[in-house]
Amino acid sequence: MAKPSNTKELKTFLGFIQYLAKFLPNMDEVSAPLRKLLEKNTAWHCDKQQEDSFQQLKRMATSAPVLSYYDPKKPVTLSVDASSKGLGVVLYQEEKPVAYER
Repeated sequence: MAKPSNTKELKTFLGFIQYLAKFLPNMDEVSAPLRKLLEKNTAWHCDKQQEDSFQQLKRMATSAPVLSYYDPKKPVTLSVDASSKGLGVVLYQEEKPVAYER
């Protein structure tokens, strides 16, 4: 997952993170430095706070307890979202994400 280099890419990344928000404790607090970049009259910059926020959100979204282990004995649910700009897919078991792709 590449670090956002402009406002458009940041909105895409934060949209993805928001999709997993119910599984990410303190997501609002951790994402605050990045969301600040979306405020009107804020020039784009990527200081240590923004870099740390991005890296922590990335870790949170890709490690347990957010992602569960796949169990071939349990039923799965597939959630798909598509637009003219991209595609997102999440595989769930027991209402917990097992895998995702964007």
